[in-house]
Amino acid sequence: MQEEAVLRAKAEEKINKGTLPKRVADRLWGGPGVGEPCAVCEQPVAKAEIEFEVQFAKDGGGPLDVFHVHTRCYALWELVRTDGAGADDERSESPR
Repeated sequence: MQEEAVLRAKAEEKINKGTLPKRVADRLWGGPGVGEPCAVCEQPVAKAEIEFEVQFAKDGGGPLDVFHVHTRCYALWELVRTDGAGADDERSESPR
């Protein structure tokens, strides 16, 4: 697994390019890896590893955008996505 700083930089670059969303996922599933490349580090998520499948609905419907990620890569994606605020801080700022 790559160093944290490298993974954070990759996540930030992909968010800035628009290849990773910067919004909250619509669905998040966890389970054993299926061998797909991680959307952050681009290394396969092996069957012996736990992966998250992160799903985003598209405007106007249609198939979901799906990203397979290592758990550590997802955590760093979230850290970059929220500018270090964390999911709890983000939810507390949302109108209810």
